[in-house]
Amino acid sequence: MNVRAEGVGDKRGSCSAWHRTQLCLVPAMAIYEPCYVAGQGWIRYRIWLPDEPALGIAGLWKQWPDGTYSFAMFTVSAPGHAVMKLMHAPGKEKRSVVMIPYLQWQAWLSCRDPELARSFMALYPAEKMMAVPAPLTPQPAEEAGAAGPGAPSR
Repeated sequence: MNVRAEGVGDKRGSCSAWHRTQLCLVPAMAIYEPCYVAGQGWIRYRIWLPDEPALGIAGLWKQWPDGTYSFAMFTVSAPGHAVMKLMHAPGKEKRSVVMIPYLQWQAWLSCRDPELARSFMALYPAEKMMAVPAPLTPQPAEEAGAAGPGAPSR
C-alpha cells in the first residue's frame, strides 16, 4: 500500500502513525514500474540505484488491534522527474516512492519529529538512478496452471 507524502498526517488512515513517527524502511534491490511506449503499450522497467547497497523506501508502520503489523510506502508527485515521468499510463498522475539515501537511513529511522520527517520526502535524483526494460518471461502453458486455481499470477 502507498501513502501520499503530501497529505500524510491529515488522512485518517495514516494520521496516528505519522504523529507517533512510526517510520520504517522497506528494503528492496529494485522497483518495477510500467513504462508506456508509443505504439507498443507498456513495458515493465527495473529501476535501481547503482551507487547504493539497496533501496530504502520510506514507509510508515502500524500495529493493528490483533497484534499484526502493516506498512505503507510513501509516494511523492513526479511529473517533471526524468525517469518517473515516463512510468505509468499517459495522462495518469506520475508518482514515485520516496527512496532514502543509504547515508540517511539511520536519521530517517530515528526521526521523532513529523515536520522534520517531511524534509525526507523528496524525489531521488534521476541522474543517480538506472532504469532498463525488464519484461516478464512468458511461462510455458504447463507451468502456468501448476500453482493451482486461484493462485496469484506473476
